[in-house]
Amino acid sequence: RVQNVEAHLNDWDVEGAKADLQGLRAIAPDSATLALLEGRVALEEGRYDDAVKAFEAAELEDEPQSWLRLAKETRGVTQGFQKAESAHFIVFFAKGKDEVLVPWALEALEAQRAALEQDLGFAPPEKTRVELLGSTRDLAKVSTLSLEAIKTTGTIAICKFNKLMVTSPRAAVRGYDWLDTLAHEYTHLVVSRKSRNTVPIWLHEGY
Repeated sequence: RVQNVEAHLNDWDVEGAKADLQGLRAIAPDSATLALLEGRVALEEGRYDDAVKAFEAAELEDEPQSWLRLAKETRGVTQGFQKAESAHFIVFFAKGKDEVLVPWALEALEAQRAALEQDLGFAPPEKTRVELLGSTRDLAKVSTLSLEAIKTTGTIAICKFNKLMVTSPRAAVRGYDWLDTLAHEYTHLVVSRKSRNTVPIWLHEGY
């Protein structure tokens, strides 16, 4: 059952992981392994308080690159975020100047979703979580990339953990094509979900 849950998470299938977790709870309700998997599911669903509690229950070390550290830093970065919703997306953002971006973001994402659903015959049934971040430093905190790696590669957005993480154009001196980037990252999400995460990155990027 543990392997099944891990396989679902690796396939970006959160609902499948949750279904197998129910059986695991009946077998080993107090195990550290169950707590770890509960934490990973909570992280993927954006329930960061629950993720931190679960990882602490799993007795994980609070060290760089650990699940616990990731959950804590993501909770810290997104604490106090506002949210705005459309039919298929939820955008989380800091109150202030980035609020003006949200209607444009939702419009672009809905258009991309419709186009991809027509092309690929698939769209995530649940609302997709989008986190609009104030800096590349915040992007490093909520992802598994280091700040040095982000600066070296010029990474401005990431699709991972069942969500889109996008840096505000305010963080770049001259801004950037952030709506195109949103559409690009959502395409990563759809391709990964549709293929159960089997499509290689070079094909994702169209090299």
